[in-house]
Amino acid sequence: MSYQVLSRSTGRREVRRVDLPIVPWRARWELGGIIHPDFNTDASDGAPILYLGNDIILGSIRTNEHVTRSADGGMSFSDVNISLYHNSAYNLKPEEFVDMGNGRILLSAFAGTACRLFTSYDYGQTWIRHSTQPSKGLAGFVYLGNGVLLASQFRDGIRKSTDYGQTWGALVEVDPDRSLDAGIVQMVRFDSGIILAVDDTTDYVSTYVTYNHVYRSNNDGASWTDILLPRDRVGFSRLLVLGEGIAVGHTWKYNPLPRTIDHGTTWAPGPTTFPDNSVSAFANLGNGIAIAFVIHDTGESYYRACTVARTKDYGATWAYLPELSFNSDREPYMKPYEVVATGPDSAVVSCSWNREARILRLFDLAY
Repeated sequence: MSYQVLSRSTGRREVRRVDLPIVPWRARWELGGIIHPDFNTDASDGAPILYLGNDIILGSIRTNEHVTRSADGGMSFSDVNISLYHNSAYNLKPEEFVDMGNGRILLSAFAGTACRLFTSYDYGQTWIRHSTQPSKGLAGFVYLGNGVLLASQFRDGIRKSTDYGQTWGALVEVDPDRSLDAGIVQMVRFDSGIILAVDDTTDYVSTYVTYNHVYRSNNDGASWTDILLPRDRVGFSRLLVLGEGIAVGHTWKYNPLPRTIDHGTTWAPGPTTFPDNSVSAFANLGNGIAIAFVIHDTGESYYRACTVARTKDYGATWAYLPELSFNSDREPYMKPYEVVATGPDSAVVSCSWNREARILRLFDLAY
């Protein structure tokens, strides 16, 4: 496929080609509602969303003290009953939703380094602030079932809750051999119970070689094994589980996407390369199908072409979807933040759409 870019040297528009295959199919998109009307999302750090089934979507903006809810699949949103007041200087900003089943949801919110936790028991309509709060911020949650949660306390280690996040146990160091413990940003769990944790830091060996880390636990986070990954200046920032033992890693610069088929023990690049771009968000639709938003460098700092790629073989190969391409002619401008599956062939995306925090709805993705 091809897309237009503005040449840095000539100032003229040029046509560039990428060598991923084009798959002719009937994928389509629809512009959804505004997550919250009072904020320009281009300055934000993201817009966390959570799909709860039955067309219910929770929305938020990380730099805005609002949580909103949609009951019509993202076509319209309204504020929910929650107080994010922290003190006279700061309000809490929503950071992460955790679905714990049967309408119970955990929300972590931050004001500076302070973290406050909230729980909803009615699919996000009302929220209760926890009576006991963590001493430091918690993020990168993974829910193990039966009220058991793991969360990262930044570079201190991992904490565990057995009562749906109401109280948290002793700190578990992920990598005591490092001078600073791992900066865990995400944890994922396979159906077998094996957990992988993503480290956002690297160990510099020389000017040209760095080592990045993924950690694995076989005992619900009680202990961790360091899986050392040699790479060139690039660390993992996100993992996506595609099947039992199968996952792909998201990096901002390293291409192709690293992939494991043995629960993270070994990693290898897939045969598909995303040249001169980066994967900004991806989601698993099930049965080996996943989508990824790929950002193309157009030579401009603000306007960047964006195309959706899809895999049907558990991340081994990817192909672009020509129907889902954005920003080639500047308008409308779309910047994706998070994408979540809403079914075996559909997804919703939180994005900046011409400087509005909106939902983009995707359909017929598995055709």
